[in-house]
Formats: sequence, structure tokens, C-alpha cells
Amino acid sequence: MPPSQLDFSESHEPLRAEAQVARADGALIGNQASVAKYLAAEVAFDAADNAIQTFGSVGYDEREGWLDIFLDARAFRFQPISQELVLDFIAEHTLGLPRSR
Repeated sequence: MPPSQLDFSESHEPLRAEAQVARADGALIGNQASVAKYLAAEVAFDAADNAIQTFGSVGYDEREGWLDIFLDARAFRFQPISQELVLDFIAEHTLGLPRSR
């Protein structure tokens, strides 16, 4: 299912609560941080993409500022680490799958 059809509006709350409890217990929260980064990047890009789609050619007008928002949201998908590497980390550390080579 493409991210534009998913509802991420409440997905952060269980993740935040789980990370808060794990951190209080002294556990590492890399898995929760990775999932949070992935979700945030997808939500930001989807919102910016929908804005550009809604405004049409005006969205590409540099004077309106939507293009900068879109490019920043796009950058979240590969900075500081790409979505694919986040998924690799989750697969290896959360799901216990073998490391890809």
C-alpha cells in the first residue's frame, strides 16, 4: 500500500510510549528511533507531495515557497540515512533477518 493511502496520524504515539519505557529501563532504543525516522520521512514527503499536487504549477513557483518545503521533505528520505538502510536496520535488529550483503 503506498504511503499516501496509509494513516500515520496516530502511529507515533505507541512508538513514543514504547521508546519512553525502554529508555527508562536503560535499554537501547535504536529500533524505535529507526521506525520513527522512517515514519517521519514518509509523512513529511507525502504531505509535501500532496501540497505540490494540490497547488499544481504554483507549487513549483520559487516565490511561493512550496518547492523548498518539497525538497526539504524529499531530503528527509535520504538524510542523514536513506530509507532503505533504515529498513535494513529494522529487518536485521527487530525482525531478526540475516544481514543483506
